[in-house]
Amino acid sequence: MKSLVTYFSQTGRTKLVAEAIFEAIPPEKELKEFGDVDSLDGYDLAFVGFPIHAFGPCQAGKDFLQQHAAGKKVALFITHAAPENQEG
Repeated sequence: MKSLVTYFSQTGRTKLVAEAIFEAIPPEKELKEFGDVDSLDGYDLAFVGFPIHAFGPCQAGKDFLQQHAAGKKVALFITHAAPENQEG
């Protein structure tokens, strides 16, 4: 099975999660930033990651899914941040 791990990351946190997923999945895999992906054709499964911005998916994540995900097997991973002093 050929897999792709692709992501959008502004601060590097989503990239770290993408790299961890990449290391954990079986061989025959690729790791790419969104901008380096032309198509999901040729992959059996794509892990797609991006951060949450303002309580929703970032625009890059929405755009990537709209352009590439229809009819494909996709596993999403989402990252978010919170203020350091936030409780709960």
